[in-house]
Amino acid sequence: MSYTSLKPSEIDLLVKKEFLSGYETYDPIGQMIFNIEAPDRLNEKESVVTTDGDIPQVSEGADYPEAQIRELGTQTFTSLEYKKKFGITELMRDFSNYGSTMKEMNRAGYRARYKQDLLMEQTLSGGFDVTTTWDGEYLFSAGHQVSDTGVTQSNLLTGAMSKAKLNEMYIALKQLKAHDGLKMPLQTAYLIVPTALKMTAWELINSGDDPETADRSKNFINSLNIKIIEWPLLDDSSTSAYFMCSDKMFHTLTAFQKSQPNMRMYVDEDTGNMYEKVRFVQTQGATDYFGTVASEG
Repeated sequence: MSYTSLKPSEIDLLVKKEFLSGYETYDPIGQMIFNIEAPDRLNEKESVVTTDGDIPQVSEGADYPEAQIRELGTQTFTSLEYKKKFGITELMRDFSNYGSTMKEMNRAGYRARYKQDLLMEQTLSGGFDVTTTWDGEYLFSAGHQVSDTGVTQSNLLTGAMSKAKLNEMYIALKQLKAHDGLKMPLQTAYLIVPTALKMTAWELINSGDDPETADRSKNFINSLNIKIIEWPLLDDSSTSAYFMCSDKMFHTLTAFQKSQPNMRMYVDEDTGNMYEKVRFVQTQGATDYFGTVASEG
């Protein structure tokens, strides 16, 4: 099929259709894990606050004991711009059937969503040496601050994945204290693994019998309601690290997305070349560490 008789505006419609098709083809794992928010400001500031988590008993008719809400720290997330343009020359418009061009626009849509997902993956995999939280520690650290008490706690483990290690990770996640001193009401834990560890994770979690012995004892890990999330992009960073997190409402892994990837066309009047421009705005990070644990493997 030839598109050589189409006007630039008609080509633009075809390009946008192909771009959107490619964009929707990619399955973004990050959206399953991260809270997705639309920022109101270029520099979005998130506060970490706390108060005493106890509600004390009082005598009949007594006044309400007061607890001050205190700000422990802040994290600022600055939105960043991502863009690229693709040129279509006049000769291409005169002679090409645009089959190759449209395929490339489809791939551009795929790459745009891939990039959004990669940015979120880098936040998680960078939690050992890049991503920091309000207390200045890396996302996964043995010395995280608990409120302003001077007490610390750890959400960092080491060791290859095993039945014992998954149990240790689950306990660590469930025993983490929030800044009010309360523990997490964990209903489901999400185990996030690279493709290289998916089979091991599946066998350890889903086997009805103990996967590490031959005595037919029951598999305790199978009862913990741990859901496996495979994130293939983790293979680019590490094939040994693995992560566990709570439901989204109990952690602060967040991606601020001001605008979704979109394409706009313009024609250079001097050269006659047509350009399709793709652009999106995003930033991501973690204000706090609560609700996440990880092992470097």
